[in-house]
Amino acid sequence: MLDVHPPHEAAHTWKDFFIHIATIVVGLLIAVGLEQTVEFFHHRHLVAETREALRAEREQNHKNYAANAASFRYLEELLKNDMLVLRALEQHPGTPEEKLPGVLFYTGLYEPTATGAWQTAKQTTVTQWMSTREVSDLTELYRLLAEGDGFILEYWHAVNDANVYRSHDPDLSHLTPAQIQDQIRITERCIASLYRWGVSLGDTHLDAPDFNPSPTSDDLNSLNGYTRSPQDEERIAPAYQITRDRIAAAQAAAHALTNLAEKK
Repeated sequence: MLDVHPPHEAAHTWKDFFIHIATIVVGLLIAVGLEQTVEFFHHRHLVAETREALRAEREQNHKNYAANAASFRYLEELLKNDMLVLRALEQHPGTPEEKLPGVLFYTGLYEPTATGAWQTAKQTTVTQWMSTREVSDLTELYRLLAEGDGFILEYWHAVNDANVYRSHDPDLSHLTPAQIQDQIRITERCIASLYRWGVSLGDTHLDAPDFNPSPTSDDLNSLNGYTRSPQDEERIAPAYQITRDRIAAAQAAAHALTNLAEKK
């Protein structure tokens, strides 16, 4: 706080008066400038600390992401196995377990997103001293990571439901046709949830390429049970081209309408 003391003697002329006022104003400006300088360096220090914490957290999330991408592929193979077993059981109810093409194996593996540094940055409002672009990029990244957390949580719920049959009778040969159909539907829920998680992992990679390796289109298509051979791709290439041309025409019309609206 700046202490302003009255003059020891009264100003005798207007010149003395204005000099005195000018001295006070300059003193106040210096005090305010010093205070703002201190605040500037304090904020800069906070931003530097926050960026370092976010950098370390990003590194941890890199590792978690890579582990999750590997888990996705592992869980994908397990679910494909489960569906293979259930389809065989659907065709031949009552088949002894030892004659089935495998056993059911529902499980999950997941590394949650680290968010402590980001939450602290938002709560302390230090983000107001960071660039708009930087905050925007971080906000989108953590949104995508949180979205992935939500999808894997859906998967866990589905897996828990899929394992309920074990508490009654773990012997698959004892499942009735109706129970087999229920188990297939639950497994399809697991697949749908895992698929959404895989898409989310891919979206994160597109937004932040340093998060890798992400599930590929082939991974996702394989999980859904449909893949095309090169021969199939060649056979339907003309039909694909017809659709692409149709979509291109629709896109051109949409762009024309957009340009027209912008000119108004």
